[in-house]
Amino acid sequence: MNLWLQLEFDHNVMAYCERPLRIPDLRPPRTVDFWVRAVDGDRFLIVLRGAECSQDAQIQRFDLPVGRIGSGRRFTLPPQEVDANAVLFGNQASILQHVAVARAQVTEEMKRRVLARCEDGTTLGELENDPSFTGTMLARAAAFALLLDERLSCPTLASAPLSRTSRMVPA
Repeated sequence: MNLWLQLEFDHNVMAYCERPLRIPDLRPPRTVDFWVRAVDGDRFLIVLRGAECSQDAQIQRFDLPVGRIGSGRRFTLPPQEVDANAVLFGNQASILQHVAVARAQVTEEMKRRVLARCEDGTTLGELENDPSFTGTMLARAAAFALLLDERLSCPTLASAPLSRTSRMVPA
């Protein structure tokens, strides 16, 4: 799930597909974890698990298909690289959850108000206490939508769990 979150938050990623194909002739059988279309080209991502770290050379030799899914470079990722920052991944999951739940209710006007409040930096708690929002969840969802759009930034996103004291600043 951590790799999925990284792909969701990467603005260079235009599209991705989870588990797009099996690696031919590999024993035991193995599936590619993601096909990714990014600004710099297509790639296949394979997250190595346990004993596969010693099979890396064998996994690297598989032939890439050409056709409907496209072709691309292959990358193997050791598990520690994918799971490197639990705080960041937890925050990203929370952001996606808030935005998905309130997407229909968050308007461009709400986003403009959040941007104006965050011009000099403000906390989530200050946004949530703003009476111009109809609820704390909408204020938070609007701020998180702006984080996803890279119009706001949270300096502690990777180092501290999101809370009412998390500071939002212009990106």
